[in-house]
Amino acid sequence: MTDLTGKPKLQAKETYPVTEEPSDEEALRPRDEFSERSGGYDSSTRDGESQAETSQSSEDRDNPAHAIFAQKESRNVFRSKMLVFFVLLLAAGSVGFFTYYFLSQEEQSDFETQVSTAFLY
Repeated sequence: MTDLTGKPKLQAKETYPVTEEPSDEEALRPRDEFSERSGGYDSSTRDGESQAETSQSSEDRDNPAHAIFAQKESRNVFRSKMLVFFVLLLAAGSVGFFTYYFLSQEEQSDFETQVSTAFLY
């Protein structure tokens, strides 16, 4: 089958029936695309190795050192955002000030030139 441009139409992907409801932990765990499409190794299987990896990763998330690192990282991100904000504010203020200064000087010199030539005639 082709569409109006002559390209073949994409066909719908096959769907697989769900045999049982996944547990909360399984539902939150990312799935391996390869295993779902081709029936290959699935990282969410219940063998001892994948369960050990899962429990290790959940222990890592609960580790206070990771929480401290996340707090420091969030603080550093906030500080970098504030630094960028103040640099942009300083740049905008500088451009505005120098534009005003140079235009006012030019306007003053133009005024003086016009006044001096008006008195000469």
